[in-house]
Amino acid sequence: MATLGNVFSHDFKRCAVYIFTRKDSRLSWYFSKLYFISLHILSFLITFVITTTLFALANKFRVDSFIKGLLCCAIIVLLNFISIMLFTIVANILSLYISSRISFLFTITVWLIFFVPSFISLSDFNYLLIKFSPVLQAVLSWHSDRFIVDITGIYGIDSINGFSIWWSMFILAIYFSIVVIIGIKVVKNIEIFERD
Repeated sequence: MATLGNVFSHDFKRCAVYIFTRKDSRLSWYFSKLYFISLHILSFLITFVITTTLFALANKFRVDSFIKGLLCCAIIVLLNFISIMLFTIVANILSLYISSRISFLFTITVWLIFFVPSFISLSDFNYLLIKFSPVLQAVLSWHSDRFIVDITGIYGIDSINGFSIWWSMFILAIYFSIVVIIGIKVVKNIEIFERD
């Protein structure tokens, strides 16, 4: 988020006249920037998961089957990818209206606030907050899917009933769609004027 939170505003400062004076090119510019951001986030997450897996194997962490382990890694990448993309797009949209530093600070603050339910003693209300938090959808160990419980149960990690991978993908897809649609509206309607 720190390195990709000003992609929109950077382009806006550099070549806004070419992008935003051509109605047809605005959306193609927007989606090309989303593609650029998504490639960087995806490459980071794949590298992160491979590195983490190698450290886990070096520390004798084992799973029942290679397929379960591979599935867990793929889901970690997918859920984190959508979650990070969501907040990176928000930071970029805000950076078109306010300073990119302030938009990043605001986005990180909101991101951290969504972590709060994981630090409070878990109760039914906390479980509800966790199930709707766009950040905590990516915490794989709380999911109640059988193949995850088979792995986390060995380590005494409790899952949350009804908190499945499908639920997380559904919730993240809703949040992601809302943010992308807001981004489309912003890009289509934003006016050009000097920003810092």
